[in-house]
Amino acid sequence: MLIERSPGSPGNKRVQQLIVDSLGALAAGWHVELDTFEDRTQRGSIGFASVVAGLRLVLACHYNSKYFPRDRQGRAFLGVTDSAVPCTILLELVMALDRELLNAKEQVLGSGWRQGGQRRVGLRARTP
Repeated sequence: MLIERSPGSPGNKRVQQLIVDSLGALAAGWHVELDTFEDRTQRGSIGFASVVAGLRLVLACHYNSKYFPRDRQGRAFLGVTDSAVPCTILLELVMALDRELLNAKEQVLGSGWRQGGQRRVGLRARTP
């Protein structure tokens, strides 16, 4: 994620695809979709996209970084804390919880739960 990824850039598309592929590969069956829109910026009208992944649990972060022109040495602004770190943390979190979420989902579905039901399922943290 730590690449130039301002909206409309090739790096933005690469990070978007990394997030979509990472979530789509998880066993719990995340429903992944893109919510796209255009907005006016200092560089004109640019397309934006939010990756939305649902499993009755929503975790969100923005993966776009602010745009700054390259510096005198030709270096791009990478935006470590805008928002490479939070997105990486969320991806690590869902990968770590994936098996537990799948087990919880199977437990709910196996107990006769139906849409609109009010069954609660808890996840237990395990210490190594």
